[in-house]
Amino acid sequence: TADSSVVTAIGNDYGFDQIFARQVEALGRQGDIAFAISTSGKSANVIAGLEAAERGGLRRIALTGRDGGLLGRAAELQINVPHDSVPRVQEVHRTLLHVICELVERELAG
Repeated sequence: TADSSVVTAIGNDYGFDQIFARQVEALGRQGDIAFAISTSGKSANVIAGLEAAERGGLRRIALTGRDGGLLGRAAELQINVPHDSVPRVQEVHRTLLHVICELVERELAG
C-alpha cells in the first residue's frame, strides 16, 4: 500500500528502503502475486519488496523500463519497456496496467 501513515511508520522504524518489503512480509502469502513497477528498475525499496516476496513464496512480476535493472532480474516475469524516456515508459506502463486489470477482471468474472 502507499497509505501515507503506513509508509511513514515503516520508514521511520525500518528505513524507507523497507517500506514495501515489510508490507509484503506482513501481508503476502505463498502463491500470491507481487507486482512491482519501476521505470528504471533500480528503485531500492521496490527491489527489496520483490526480494521479500521471493522469500515468502510469492510469484513475482516486474513492470520495468530501460534495461530492467536489478528489479527485472529479481522477477519471475519481467514486462520491460526498453526506452530511456521516463514519460514514454510511464505511458506504456499505464496502458499495460489497464490491459492487465481488464484481463484479471475477465478471468475473475468468468
